[in-house]
Order: sequence, then structure tokens, then C-alpha cells
Amino acid sequence: MDGSLRRLDRILRSGKLSGFILAESESDPKDLAGQRSYEEIKKEFDTLDFGVRTEAEIITELHKDYMQTKDDKRKVQILVDLEYYVHQIDNGLNFLKMGGLRDIIIPGLNSSFEDFRLNCAYVFGNCVQNNIKAQIMAYETKIIEILVRLIATDTVEVKNKCLYGLSVLCLQFPIAQKKLVESGALSEFALIVSQRDPILSKLQKKIIVFLYDLVLEPELTKQNLQYYQNQNETDNVEMYSEKLRQYNVSNIKGQLLANNWCYVANTYLKRVYEESITIG
Repeated sequence: MDGSLRRLDRILRSGKLSGFILAESESDPKDLAGQRSYEEIKKEFDTLDFGVRTEAEIITELHKDYMQTKDDKRKVQILVDLEYYVHQIDNGLNFLKMGGLRDIIIPGLNSSFEDFRLNCAYVFGNCVQNNIKAQIMAYETKIIEILVRLIATDTVEVKNKCLYGLSVLCLQFPIAQKKLVESGALSEFALIVSQRDPILSKLQKKIIVFLYDLVLEPELTKQNLQYYQNQNETDNVEMYSEKLRQYNVSNIKGQLLANNWCYVANTYLKRVYEESITIG
């Protein structure tokens, strides 16, 4: 790339770029001495390599570099770079298709190096957020169980990033919610929310909001179904009927009741209220 730029600079400095001639030019031959034809300059440009890469090529290169390097700091930097690219739907899907979960995310989450776990959880969340095809690919792995385990056992920083990845995977995805319940997440969440630890306060709030959103989704789906039934829109009726059926199978609300979440949530909210009065 540097050589190409030097060659381009040489062309520009020569002053001949603006003075190329066309085949049908009627300029005085004396004025054209030393100047180059359009075809000559075009040929020169065709040989230049500016190193312009698509984002898909960049992601492929980052994936390859991650697999080849033995330098942990370099791997962390690659993960930071991936965080930027994979939030776009096509990029996130391409990353997973080339083995991003298998080669990078899951091994990173299982690593003993905290920076790997932290950044891999964030890359994963960016990758699957609002990306249903990527969510389906992730659902077919053990990623939910891994994220739940880390939320239960890891540092608070990693817990927060893992909850982010888990929430963007499961929201609006009822079959993933069923696997979430089966992984024991509701019990682990209850243990976290029940602790009197200010370090966990941010995580506790996120868990409460996440579970509230999960409970709300079937109700909103039911409202949408009723609306489209009234409008006689058959396609949408079928879509929302199937989605509501899936929500009924996962039965988040029933599972929360079975795991004593009424008591857990009320105790938490009472504690937060009392703490706010004390601070005030």
C-alpha cells in the first residue's frame, strides 16, 4: 500500500495528471510534449492498490489474527475491534458463520483470563442484538448455560456483560426463554437480587428490568394478536398466534411464581425504598 501511495504521489507531483490528452484532442502538439495520454494514466491507476477492504474482509482478518496470535493483549485488542463491527446485522451474522462462537466467543467465556470473558461477553451481545438469525445460531449452542454460570460465579464486571448478552439473546425469543428457565437462571437471579451488597446494585436493577420485560412480552403479543384479528390480517394473526403459543410454552410468569419471585421482588423493592429514604 505504501508503494502505491508513493507512485500516486509521484504522478500528482509530475503535474501530468491534469494534462492528459484525449485521442480526439486538437491541441497543439508542441503544448503536449511530455504529457501522458488518458489511457496511460488510467493504466497507472489500475495498478495502484489502496488497500481498501470491506467490513466482511476486516472481520475475516480479525478472526484469523485472533486464532493465530499467542499474545493475550493482542487478542483483547482484536475483541475490542470486533465489538465495533459485529453490532451491524450482516457483520454479526458473518462473524458467527465463520465460526466466531466456536472459535472465539465460547472458548473466551470459558477462559481463566478475565479480560477474555469480559470482552467475549460484550462481543456476543453486540453480535446477537436485534439479529434473529444470529440468535438462532447462538441458541443452538451451550451459550445460555455458560452465561448463566458466569453471572452466578464471576466478578461483577463480567456478570454485567454476561447479563447484557443473555438479555439481548432472550428478549423477543421465547424458545430461548424456555432454555433460560431450564438452565436454572431464575434461581441464580433470585440469589443475586436477595443479597445486600452495594457492588451488586446495578446488576440487581438490570435483572429486575430484564425479568419485567420477559413478563410483559406475552401480554404485548396478546394485544397485537387481538388487534390483527380485528383487522382480519391473516398473516399477522398466524405469526402472533404462533409466537403466543411459544410464550405459553416457556411460561416465564408461571416459572417466576414457582421460584418465589413475588417475595424476592417485593423484598428487593422494599429494601431499595428504605435505602433511598436513609440516603435522603
